[in-house]
Amino acid sequence: MQASSEGVIRLSQKSWWHHAVDVLRAPSVLLTTFLAVLGVLWLLEETAIQFLGHDPRGWGWVCALAIVSAAVAVGLRVHQYLKSVPEGLDSVSRRAQRIAHLQRPKWECRLAQQLLAERLGPLESQLRALLEGEEFVAAKYSVTGREYFAWLRSRGENVLRMLEVANQLVIRQFPTVFYESGGDLAVRILRRVEAIERFYEATIEFERDSYTHFPPEHFERAHKLQQGWSEPVRALVTSLFAFLQQVREADDGDRVEFDVVVGIPDGIEEFGAELDRVSDSAEILVEEGWY
Repeated sequence: MQASSEGVIRLSQKSWWHHAVDVLRAPSVLLTTFLAVLGVLWLLEETAIQFLGHDPRGWGWVCALAIVSAAVAVGLRVHQYLKSVPEGLDSVSRRAQRIAHLQRPKWECRLAQQLLAERLGPLESQLRALLEGEEFVAAKYSVTGREYFAWLRSRGENVLRMLEVANQLVIRQFPTVFYESGGDLAVRILRRVEAIERFYEATIEFERDSYTHFPPEHFERAHKLQQGWSEPVRALVTSLFAFLQQVREADDGDRVEFDVVVGIPDGIEEFGAELDRVSDSAEILVEEGWY
């Protein structure tokens, strides 16, 4: 199975000058902070004069207080600016918010990598625990043999559909978010990552479903073969990280290839042969009352 994506990636960055302009865009906040700091310093000065009995004030002293107050006001405003949350990113980590806010060179790729790591990391841990037998899953017997056999046969078709969706989300759709810069790009990157996150959750449920069904006699081998079929999905996610890293390391004008061949899950052909082998037995068991 093969899919590819081709387009012109448009990356942007925010200069320190634009950050300075944004900081100074709130003059009322700066003025209020300046007056508040100046008032506090003036009060402290009055207290010190009364305590020491000496008044050193003059125009130079007043100017010094004003300069210190202005510096403190600007510093507090910069601190407030750096801690502000970009619109639409309230649900992400502080690190991701900072990447989107500062917009340093190739911030788009860094943001995508950070969000993918945050959203998929815990899911990957869940899946690994399931596949390695570190998570308890209560098994259940199928109501009838016919129902189990129908469920088992659907696994092959479902995993192929799962791979097609993975190709669509990861290879065809995800890179297109970088084809247009500006606007609500950070939010658009988040939405694409959330779509991949929902799909990845579905792959975990796909795997967990195989552990909830208790295979009847003659079907143990076929049941075992279809466990772990979401491995190609993880390979796709890994390729997405590699693609983003390629873009980060590329120079302007470089061509970045993102053409991934997704292999069919291991054992799927053997699974089909195993189903063919036991299908006659399944018919016999159903005829004899296995339901």
